Amino acid sequence: MESRNLTVYSGTTAAYNVIPKIILQGNWLGELGFSIGDKVTVSCQPDRLIIERIAGEQEQQTQETKPADSRRRGKAGKNGRY
Repeated sequence: MESRNLTVYSGTTAAYNVIPKIILQGNWLGELGFSIGDKVTVSCQPDRLIIERIAGEQEQQTQETKPADSRRRGKAGKNGRY
């Protein structure tokens, strides 16, 4: 398994609260099978994040189980950020 060392940056909310932010970008994501527009699942554990691409049928099931109002919200998430 390949590892990458990244920096946790300072981000802000719409209310200007400071929050931690991690930026993942680069050709290496494509080399690992991620494409623009892919949906991912982030599994969260203390001191650990696991990011997995949602494959075709699994992605469709995820969309079908979401509450209807969450699909109308647009691009922004629950905290108003993209």
